[in-house]
Amino acid sequence: MRSAYRDEDRAATRRMIDDVRDLIPERGFHLALWGALLSTLFGLLAAEKFEFLFIGQIMREGLFVALMIGAVLGSFLFERYHADRPANAIALLLLKIWACVAIGLLVTGFLGGVTVLAKPGPHVGSMAAVIAIGFTLSSDIVGGRIIRILAVMWWAFAVLFFFLNDTAALFLAASVFFGALFLPGCSLFVSHYMQSRQLRQLH
Repeated sequence: MRSAYRDEDRAATRRMIDDVRDLIPERGFHLALWGALLSTLFGLLAAEKFEFLFIGQIMREGLFVALMIGAVLGSFLFERYHADRPANAIALLLLKIWACVAIGLLVTGFLGGVTVLAKPGPHVGSMAAVIAIGFTLSSDIVGGRIIRILAVMWWAFAVLFFFLNDTAALFLAASVFFGALFLPGCSLFVSHYMQSRQLRQLH
C-alpha cells in the first residue's frame, strides 16, 4: 500500500514539474530584460575605462538607478499583465526563488554601484554568485542540462571576477550578462512566443 502511495506521489510530482517546464520559456523574458540592461550598464562602464567616453559620478549613479528601476518595473508589469499564473506550488516556489535573486541583484548591484564601496571585480562577482544560486536551485527543482550548465558557468564567473582588475572585470561583466543571461532568456522567450503563435493559428 505504501509503495502505491509513493508511486502516486512520484507521478503527481512529475506532472507538477512538467507543468513548470511549460512555464519556464515564458519567464525567459525576465532573464532577457535583466541581461540586456545589466550588459548595457557594464558595457558603458567598460567603455569609460577604455576611455571611449566619459561618465561622471552623478551620471554613473543615475545609470544604476535608472536601469535597476527599469528592470524591476519591466518584470513587475510583465508578471502583472502578461505572464500566466503559476500552475502549482513548485512553479510558485521557482518564482519566489527568482524574486529573491532579483532582490539580491538590487542590493549587490545597486548599492555596490552607487556607493562604489566595492571594486568592479568583487561587485560583479557578488552579482554573479546571486545569479548562480538561482540557476542552481532551479536545476535542483526542475532539472535540465542547460540550466545545470548555466549554474556551473555562473559559479565559475563569480570566482573569476574576484581575480580580475577593474577594466577586465567590467568588460567581462558586459560580455557575461549578454551571453549567459540575455541570450538564454531571449532564446527561451522567442521559443515561447513562436509556440504560442502556432497554437493560436491552429485554433
